[in-house]
Amino acid sequence: MLLGGMSLMTIGLFLLLRITPEQNYVGTILPGMLLVCLGMGPSFTTMGILGTQGVRQEEQGLAAGLLSTTQQVGQGLMLAVMTAVATAQTAALHAQGVPVQAAQVFGFHTAFVVGAGITSLAFLIVLTVLNQRKRGSTGEPQRAMSGRDHKKNRRASVLATENVYEISTIL
Repeated sequence: MLLGGMSLMTIGLFLLLRITPEQNYVGTILPGMLLVCLGMGPSFTTMGILGTQGVRQEEQGLAAGLLSTTQQVGQGLMLAVMTAVATAQTAALHAQGVPVQAAQVFGFHTAFVVGAGITSLAFLIVLTVLNQRKRGSTGEPQRAMSGRDHKKNRRASVLATENVYEISTIL
C-alpha cells in the first residue's frame, strides 16, 4: 500500500506538468491532484501502522505523536521547498522577459519536478528499508518470530520504527 500510494503521488505530480496558461482546471489540474490525493491516503495510513508496529503498548501514544509530528514537519518542509523553487524559477524567467503568467506556469513545472523527484527518492528509500526489514541483518529471509523472539528483538523493531520516521520526514 505504501509503495502504491507513493507511486500515485509521483504520477500525479508528473501529470501536473501538463499545465499551460491556456489549459482548464478539469482537464489538466484535476487528474493530477486526484492522483496525488489518492496516493496520500494509503501512504499515510500505512506509515501510521508501520510507525507504531512493534512499539510497546505504553509507548504507542508517544510513537504515534512522534510520527504525526514528523509528517507535519516533512509536509511543511516539502511545501516550503516547492514554493521556494517555484518562486525562484518564476522570478528568473520573468527577469528574462517571459510574461508573468507563463513564468508562473514554468515555475510550477520546476516545483512539480522537484516534488516528484523527492517522492521518487522516498519511494526508493522505502523500498530499501522494507527489503532490509524482510531480509534482516544476515541477508536471509526472516522466519516468523515467537513471543520470546519478539521480546529479544524489540530493539530491532524500534530501529525499524525510526526508519519509518525518517521516511515520513522526507515526505
